[in-house]
Amino acid sequence: MFLKREQIVESRIYPFTILFDPDKEIWKKFGWNAAHLAFSLLNQDNNFLQQLLEKPESFRPESLEEMARNLSHYQITPKRGLISDLIAGTVFENEPITVNPLLLDHTFPQINELVAQLESLPPFLRTGDGWLLGGSSEYAKGLGVKLVFDSNLQRQDTHRIKKICSKAEVSIGNLQSVRQNKILTGFTELPIWR
Repeated sequence: MFLKREQIVESRIYPFTILFDPDKEIWKKFGWNAAHLAFSLLNQDNNFLQQLLEKPESFRPESLEEMARNLSHYQITPKRGLISDLIAGTVFENEPITVNPLLLDHTFPQINELVAQLESLPPFLRTGDGWLLGGSSEYAKGLGVKLVFDSNLQRQDTHRIKKICSKAEVSIGNLQSVRQNKILTGFTELPIWR
């Protein structure tokens, strides 16, 4: 689910949100990398993009399936960083956290950077325990996700962020060891919630 733009109807502003839930085969095609899927969906190569943004109500199940099948899969160079570590580390958190990467001297992630950072994680950790790019802790609670990136956040728990990133180091290291075991490898190729 992602917010693309705001629509103004009369005197009110409404968020234009797309909820796109492809089947398992499409998720596999994109390696369970939701950012890669969103990037492909919003890319100019998508022949359905204009219809999707301007007349989403005109889509029928058949046209959605055709669009999903024809989405381009791009070659990605994995790049691990703060964003991927936070996504991986929050899998084991009980409470949601909202982070402003700008306060940590990082840029706010653009979709292509997010694609590369998620690609650096094993599929088991790519979805994390749910994450939002933009939003607030209220959104996180309402949607049941553990991590929100919010560029408007003014203060954050830097100590907790460091602990989460440390957990990610350990988790990623452990998963790399597990992936060497042929019996357990299958478990690491699916997201944690599967």
